[in-house]
Amino acid sequence: MNVLNKASSQRGFTMLEALGVLAILAMLTSGIIKGVNNISSKMKVSQQREQIIYIIKGLRQIYAGITCAEIGASADTTPKWILTPEQLKKARVYDNNMVVGDKAYHVFGKEMTVTCDPTEYAKDEDGNENEDSAEQPIYVTLSEIPAQVCTQLLDSDWGDDPSTGLISINIQSSDGKSDISVFTWECAEDNPNCHKFPFVKGDVIKACKKMNTMTWAYFL
Repeated sequence: MNVLNKASSQRGFTMLEALGVLAILAMLTSGIIKGVNNISSKMKVSQQREQIIYIIKGLRQIYAGITCAEIGASADTTPKWILTPEQLKKARVYDNNMVVGDKAYHVFGKEMTVTCDPTEYAKDEDGNENEDSAEQPIYVTLSEIPAQVCTQLLDSDWGDDPSTGLISINIQSSDGKSDISVFTWECAEDNPNCHKFPFVKGDVIKACKKMNTMTWAYFL
């Protein structure tokens, strides 16, 4: 009887050991998967930053010193002018893999647009628009960006001063219900939705909702 009890006890202890090993393996596997996902996410964020910079560089090569009206894109009702994906693909601003049908897509698989506004001009040192300037803002807009990606993109390197041509990064919830948060070089003191570079982490977290529309405004 004692022998049987001892054997049973040994078998039970072995099962507990096996369960313990399985639990450890599950934890390790979960940690590895999480680590791989984090690395993959950071790589895609880096690719997205590079895609935006690639587009801006391409636009500068083709359209530098040219006004929106001279670019010749058809006007929509905003009245921002949309540069069509086909137009930008022919100009080699877009890679072929960015365009499917009549739409362009960003790294995270949702729609991307490039627009400019013929009613906007570069501002002088006093903040007044200079209509004699050929510099007009151009906008790269990414739709349906998740909160984590939004914060990571804002935390990316977009340069140290306005000499990069970057005017602002604007964020609004994808449903359009939130106020637009503007991250830029200078802000009026009475604008709570404007945040100066470099960003304060709390402002970034507050600005990035569950799903976001992000727009980069550049001078060419």
